[in-house]
Amino acid sequence: MHSANGERGTTILEALVAASLLIGIVSGVASLIVLTHRFAVRAEQMTVATVAASSRLERLRAVPWEYDLAGLERDAPALEISPPGALEHSVAGFHESLDAAGRPLAAPLSAEPAYVRRWAIVPLDGVGAFARAFEVCVFVWPAAGAARPLVCLATVRTRQP
Repeated sequence: MHSANGERGTTILEALVAASLLIGIVSGVASLIVLTHRFAVRAEQMTVATVAASSRLERLRAVPWEYDLAGLERDAPALEISPPGALEHSVAGFHESLDAAGRPLAAPLSAEPAYVRRWAIVPLDGVGAFARAFEVCVFVWPAAGAARPLVCLATVRTRQP
């Protein structure tokens, strides 16, 4: 085909260049959409995990741990010292399976868990009978032994007079 100026193949070359540019732009936008989606999913997981960890921490802090009227230490079973490795592995009494909204699942599990919440209660050196450290970590399900938590929160609690 001849154009008005006598150049051959210009329209095919222009079409190929335009198609290449269009494909490059579309693939760039598609990559951006995928990346944005990944960040949104991660942000949602972090939010749910933070609320779930905070909720467990507040429930531990709400357990009465005090002295009775005679001045004797009154122990709370919910605040017993956790066994070693309670944050690395699911230890009975120190973990829960959570749904996608961060709510505990009933046992036996009624649905596939989305998260695992684990916590550890340890005495503080030198003041173990009077103070304990709490740490709560939330992992994406299934949480293998070496899995990194999404969120870990910690606090210290003292026995109240």
